[in-house]
Amino acid sequence: MLTANHLHRPLSSSLGRALLRPLSTSPSTPSTPSTPATSTSSPSSNSPPPQGPNSTGRYHWIGPPTSRYKVPTQLSNLSRFFPSDTSTPASGRSWSASDLRKKSFSDLHKLHFTLYREYNLLWTEQGFARRSGGFFENPGRKQNVKKSMAAIKQVLGERKREIQAEKENKEEE
Repeated sequence: MLTANHLHRPLSSSLGRALLRPLSTSPSTPSTPSTPATSTSSPSSNSPPPQGPNSTGRYHWIGPPTSRYKVPTQLSNLSRFFPSDTSTPASGRSWSASDLRKKSFSDLHKLHFTLYREYNLLWTEQGFARRSGGFFENPGRKQNVKKSMAAIKQVLGERKREIQAEKENKEEE
């Protein structure tokens, strides 16, 4: 729970020190031996604290950290479910079972998850269009993805039945 003491604690980290700089009313020029150096920003000074939009009392806010604190980041996994650009590519036909019978299991596995991600992207777009009062531009594309996923399921079912039939034949012999 935050209390008033939390709000008035001094910034002690190096990042905090980078963000705050002591105020000075005179430009920082080296003092010459003939003139005594006086500090107008000392705590014992009777001058009132500075006023203004960036004033925090004794310290002056200089803004966010510089680019040295920037860390390169990767896109999150959720960004794959949103379109990368506004133009929609033309979609072709769905995968047929005869096309998929030529594929290996690992290729079917990769294709299934690619189609699953595409289906979720289209589902998200459809929900956004419904909530915003617009219209969904790709209903045919969503149907093609569903047909392709059904064809993959059909091909994997055929392969499973063939493997079971071979096992039964070996057991009978």
